[in-house]
Amino acid sequence: MALQKQNVPISFKRGLDSKTDPKQVVPGKLLALTNGTFITTDRIDKRQGYTEYAHTYSGGGTITNGVGVASYKNELTMLDGSQLLSYSPSEAQWSQVTGLIEPTAVTTTPIYQASASQSSADSSFHAGSGLQCFVSTSTFGFSFSNPVVYTVVDTVSGQKLVSGAVVPSSTSAGTMVKVVTFGSYFVIVFYASGGTALSYCTVPVATPSAISAAVLLANDVLTAHANFDVAVISTRLFVAYNSSGGGNSVHTFYLDAAFTKTSGAAVAHDANGAITIFGDPSLNAWVVYSNDAGSNLRGFVFNFNLSGFTLADQVVTSGTSAVNITASFVAGAGTTTAQLFWEFVDIYLDDVYTQTLTVAGAIGSASIIARNVGLGGKSFAYGGINYVLTTYQGSAVQSAPQQTYFLITTAGKVVAKFMPTSGGGYTLRHLSEVNNLAAGVYQYGLLQVSEAGLFSGLNFNIYGVSSSTVTFGAIAASVELANSLHVSGGFLSVYDGAQVAEHGFHLYPEIVNSSVSDTAITGTYSWVVCYEWVDNQGQTHRSAPSLPLTRTVANKAVTLNISALSLTSKTSGSTPTGAISIGIYRTLDAGTIYYRVTDILNPVSNDTTASTLTFIDTSPDGSIQGNGTLYTTDGEVDNSPIPAPLFLTSYKQRMIAVPAETPTSWWYSKQIVPGSPVEFSDLFVQNEDQRGGGFLAGGQLDDKLVLFKENTLGYVVGDGPAPNGSGNDFTPWQIVQSDTGCNNAASVVAMPDGLMYQSPKGIYLLDRSMKDHYIGGDVEAYNSYTVTSALRVDGTTQVRFTLSNGTALVYDYADTVKDERGYGQWSVFTGISAVAATNYNGNYTYISSAGRVRTEAPGVYTDAGAFIQLSLTTSWLSLAGLQGFQRVYSSEILGQYQSPHHLNVQVAYDFDPTVVQTDDIVGTSVAPYQYRVDFARQKCEAIQLTLKDTQASGFGQGLSLSALTLQVGSKGGLNRLSQTRNYG
Repeated sequence: MALQKQNVPISFKRGLDSKTDPKQVVPGKLLALTNGTFITTDRIDKRQGYTEYAHTYSGGGTITNGVGVASYKNELTMLDGSQLLSYSPSEAQWSQVTGLIEPTAVTTTPIYQASASQSSADSSFHAGSGLQCFVSTSTFGFSFSNPVVYTVVDTVSGQKLVSGAVVPSSTSAGTMVKVVTFGSYFVIVFYASGGTALSYCTVPVATPSAISAAVLLANDVLTAHANFDVAVISTRLFVAYNSSGGGNSVHTFYLDAAFTKTSGAAVAHDANGAITIFGDPSLNAWVVYSNDAGSNLRGFVFNFNLSGFTLADQVVTSGTSAVNITASFVAGAGTTTAQLFWEFVDIYLDDVYTQTLTVAGAIGSASIIARNVGLGGKSFAYGGINYVLTTYQGSAVQSAPQQTYFLITTAGKVVAKFMPTSGGGYTLRHLSEVNNLAAGVYQYGLLQVSEAGLFSGLNFNIYGVSSSTVTFGAIAASVELANSLHVSGGFLSVYDGAQVAEHGFHLYPEIVNSSVSDTAITGTYSWVVCYEWVDNQGQTHRSAPSLPLTRTVANKAVTLNISALSLTSKTSGSTPTGAISIGIYRTLDAGTIYYRVTDILNPVSNDTTASTLTFIDTSPDGSIQGNGTLYTTDGEVDNSPIPAPLFLTSYKQRMIAVPAETPTSWWYSKQIVPGSPVEFSDLFVQNEDQRGGGFLAGGQLDDKLVLFKENTLGYVVGDGPAPNGSGNDFTPWQIVQSDTGCNNAASVVAMPDGLMYQSPKGIYLLDRSMKDHYIGGDVEAYNSYTVTSALRVDGTTQVRFTLSNGTALVYDYADTVKDERGYGQWSVFTGISAVAATNYNGNYTYISSAGRVRTEAPGVYTDAGAFIQLSLTTSWLSLAGLQGFQRVYSSEILGQYQSPHHLNVQVAYDFDPTVVQTDDIVGTSVAPYQYRVDFARQKCEAIQLTLKDTQASGFGQGLSLSALTLQVGSKGGLNRLSQTRNYG
């Protein structure tokens, strides 16, 4: 009996399906769709291509790195990892914007807290095991004095294998302890016996709880100036310490791999200030120390065997006294030039100096790189730049609660900050080691305030040990609000169209000292000061006010010594002097309202090269009573520096930031009003349930602020407080009943149906009724790749998710392409190696990790000249039912000619993807665009077609595809199998 022929049309409008068993994907769905779009209903068109912007710097040089791209007003900006660049269409080049911005990511994890306050924190990392050892000295709370404790953490699982165990024989150990990785051990070196002896214990990496007994290293410690340092150089552990031998000397020795001690060598000077030891690639041992008796910084270099000087002991800088010293080698100067950093105690606030020293004895000039900070950790080199960890403590006069760690460059520019207001403050002759955990990842073991309060009327802090990590090359996220572009990183940065700088101010000023002289004012007055700066948009940024200074004077002028702000990138603005100014405010006699004393048109300008600034107040009450008042006069809360943000979003005219170091909280700015910048306050912080970890992503959905944890999501509603903190109606974070969350802030994107995001299970949609849907099932095959950017594309109905494998998933949400579930359709774009994306001038624009910026170009069908291939693969077409018998005679392809091309047709059968027939069709412009393919093999249970356009030159759109019609015949029964596959 002859089979009845019939035509079966297959529409090209249903998109991908990579979730369903490929053998059972319904006709019309595609197993593959590459570089196709659904812009025209029921038709697949080739996607548009990209043109590439020039990748050269203005003035010369090639851009080779990219970590961010953003549109700001009518300007295209990018981040190359160390600076913000602005594109000039007229010059077709990128120009550097004033100010440093090096996108980094920071984390801080508490390691050990106890009732005993800790000091002298240090850490070391064992790369082979992934274990990390933290040490510190406990200063009270034990029955014995100053024991050393150690904690060992598995950095992979986060499990504490040892927590706060006491190091043997470390009672009365003083305040210094170091730990290094040496072979298969952590070696803890400390002072024992009241500081008269230097000892060590070993902690086996294999059994970290099995710490050894203490081993004596030296019993001739100069107790009056007991300081030391250690360094692993190749296979030896070197120690430099202050010895009482030889009339006081710096003694250096090493332990070999078997822990055998050498006799060592010495120089006859007292290191009564500070000391550091470090090695170079030539295996020399460098020692730099402070000889307070001679007020000199001195240094020498021993060979690897300590058998002779490579550089004899000599004065590096005279007339200085260093309380901390560190060094790293200068990039580009070989391994013979060390860059020294030391901390000098100023009158009120410490300063950090730098200087070079070569192995041949050449000495560079000393210079200050940062004022009003001390050293907090050792320095390191990365990417051709030296970095050093500094710490701000504030003036002892006011004991301001601003203790913060800052990682800075040798130019004194901040690249990251840790623990704002809760850092460990100044250290004395002790710097934490820096550990290189992975490429571009550096870690310190640091002190952090774990409890603060009052005792007998005095402020006190209890310190614990925390681990702080900085990762270079982080991808930067940006939010445009209040006429400025805000960029995430190691601290929040802001771009105002003229320069990029820290948002607000890292610190507020302190009145560190005052004096009276001459005849002027009489009464009881209070002064406060704050930093002020007017940006390129005419918006005034203000710091928190200083703590008040109150004095009663009689016919005296009052001189205020105010801390200058060294840690800033603000170098210009709309103020008359173009710099940060110091706003000085004073009450009237016995008053409470603060009036401006300084002249707005002739302000006191900040000076980054000075430690303090001086202002003499001679203004009588009558001359200031009509002046402007401090911005907090009517109860507005102080402005505060925001911690380093993990991610940023916006909500109801506020900026929302989740701090990287405390991600179970979220900061909300004051509500933005025209003419004012984004302003945060540490009073505008909401702490949420810690279960499930911290918040990792967020976005606004209608009237809700949605915050995601890795496996949970929830929302907040409310308008928030007034500037004075009243009327705060933000609700607690309310959990949505869902089985997923989001751990990738870059994947969250708002679109008409809700928020789309990448969860650990794939791409989901949180709809406007707060119900989640697995909308990415059709592209489930791509779930293993990380979304690097998510963007709703201007002028289209597309959302594009770029992936870490260099492709993009494209979701079209137009009503005309939605399926019976109400879901849109997916396709895949290849050749999109994006790390970030933005809409610029109405076109989708992205940047690659190599710093190549490309923008979608209507009418262009190449990617910077490279051919774009449109390709699709149908489902397995079993038109007689699954495993039914069918005869497929031919197919006809319906489409539209767009430009010269060949259409390549490949045919496979019976669920075997092996291509058994290939036809090459030369597309012509003769209408209609229809071609027939007769099948060499007709009998089958399933057939699959792959269509690809190919072009040799003059690359264009090629063709559009509308439908495919098969001529088939079938009869009842199953497909006939070979005898070898029949049983029974």
